[in-house]
Amino acid sequence: MIFYDLLWLPEHIVNDLRFCFQKTSLVGSECCGLILGSYQKYIAHAQQLVPVHNVHQQKNSFMLPLHTYRQAKYISKKCNWDIIGIYHSHPNGKPYPSPMDVRGIENSDYPWLILAPAWDKQARPELVAFQQGTMKPITIQCQGECKYN
Repeated sequence: MIFYDLLWLPEHIVNDLRFCFQKTSLVGSECCGLILGSYQKYIAHAQQLVPVHNVHQQKNSFMLPLHTYRQAKYISKKCNWDIIGIYHSHPNGKPYPSPMDVRGIENSDYPWLILAPAWDKQARPELVAFQQGTMKPITIQCQGECKYN
């Protein structure tokens, strides 16, 4: 199991998350995937996203195909990284875990990052991360500014 208190996102990851959110929000479905990077002393550094086609039949849910983990582990091993998280979006919801998310987080080996629209007029996504056992948000720090507009 991976635990950390701070998730550092470089600008290219922030841009990839923004693109994912915007693309799937147009059709009302959730985007999802894995976050690759490194972690030590309770700080994780994201290096790459592995976006995945959401295979869940319902628009307000997500499911990662099993082969996704094999693909991500292969990429991680080549780059000397780890899988450091799972991400998905709530295109019409709040940036907090749903009851189904809570069950998923509690049964996962990885922290979860949730993208959701901010409740302001800018309609930019908010990022919130949670991990097993605590269900308290993980601090997210971005290179430069975490702007989504």
